Amino acid sequence: DDGRFVVEVDLQTFELRCTRSKVQALDSDVASNKDVRAVVGRGARTMQCRATLNAKEMRERQLCGSDVCLRAWSADARAGPPNDTHDRDYDPSELADSERWLVDIFEPVRQQYFRPPTCREELQWFLPELDLPASVTVAHLIAKHPNIAGSWKEAFVFRHHRIVHVYRMESIGRRWYRTLEYTTNAKLCLRGMQPDPGQRKRLWEVWGRHEAEDAVFPSTLQSLNPPRYEDSVEILRGVAKPGERALEDYDDDDDEPAAAPAATPAAATGDVGEKEASSSATTTTT
Repeated sequence: DDGRFVVEVDLQTFELRCTRSKVQALDSDVASNKDVRAVVGRGARTMQCRATLNAKEMRERQLCGSDVCLRAWSADARAGPPNDTHDRDYDPSELADSERWLVDIFEPVRQQYFRPPTCREELQWFLPELDLPASVTVAHLIAKHPNIAGSWKEAFVFRHHRIVHVYRMESIGRRWYRTLEYTTNAKLCLRGMQPDPGQRKRLWEVWGRHEAEDAVFPSTLQSLNPPRYEDSVEILRGVAKPGERALEDYDDDDDEPAAAPAATPAAATGDVGEKEASSSATTTTT
């Protein structure tokens, strides 16, 4: 009760507890995670930890003798964050005069990639409820998944650079991140993307002279299958010192405990992180 570090040994079950938390070997699926191995080293498989939380969707493990805390999250079944701001259908014929510039920049991309035959069925894009003012230089559009609620893809249209960036939403640690999957100009994006050399066999479109995409982008459009996110592990340092938290502080029935709340939806604010060129479903927080 006074915050001291307490060690308990149960002589009946031969269990060791530190500050009311069971001490055990690190879970095999967590220890085998490649980012955990990169941070902890090869000894992750034999490392001991305190089981500080076992909730429905998350397990929290405090490594013994270290300030590293691992939170293993189950795969997210949602398609994307909720959309509370973009509820106006994008229709080129119904845009306001201050939004007409979108047609010249975004419409060629939409016609090429987000309608059949490239896309299995036409994706519907949405704009904010209020018309964009004439001073706006970047437009933000959201596309919902046809079968599951949630913001699945986002497009940023840059007026003066005449560029379109398309992101897909990915869930890591039950937080939403943007991953750049397509751009009309690879020279002006924040991910190392290279244009497809196979396109040199035909003349390129003027708007797509330097366009590039990742390997996942075409398959998501052709199949339109609901996104499948992987199990993920959060690696945190200096946030769970021994003796600071007891298992009784949490409710085992909580899907997302207060110590690791769900991220703010990307469609509602601009606080969503941008994960560029990451092939791992693991985040490291320092």
